[in-house]
Amino acid sequence: MKRKQEFGALLIAVLTMMVACGGENSRGGRRASRATLLDTEEQGCVFTAWSSPVNMGSVVNSTTDDFHPATTANGLSLFFTRGVVGVGTGPDIWVTHRLCDSPNCPWLAPAPVAALNSVSPLSAADAVPNVSPDGHRIFFHSNRNGGCGLADLYVASRADITNDFVWQT
Repeated sequence: MKRKQEFGALLIAVLTMMVACGGENSRGGRRASRATLLDTEEQGCVFTAWSSPVNMGSVVNSTTDDFHPATTANGLSLFFTRGVVGVGTGPDIWVTHRLCDSPNCPWLAPAPVAALNSVSPLSAADAVPNVSPDGHRIFFHSNRNGGCGLADLYVASRADITNDFVWQT
């Protein structure tokens, strides 16, 4: 039984590497189902264990709930959901930026993205942002007025991917 578990874990690891490194949208351009281990090695894909998690610190984190982080493709903006205690409007979408134009720079203090957050007298929740790979769309859920159910999916777009505060819904 242990050998089957080990084989299953190895198979999952190899398939994960093949999908990550050999998909049609990757640099190699080959379908994952046709990629070989040699193909993934040629593309420079090397997988190691995750590092230990590191708290992002008090500049980004608050005393309320901060959850569902989503970075832009360039790693310079981080959208997330922040629960606002005592405000009565529910969780909102916030964004923080890097201090400079490098993914190695520290994060600045976050701010709410007013263009995405509902201004409702009730406790509307705007949460779980996900930025499209091209940076022109952001998808999130909200229980704002006028939806179809308890919480619905929304999308907003923007022309300028360098301005995280201007979105058209």
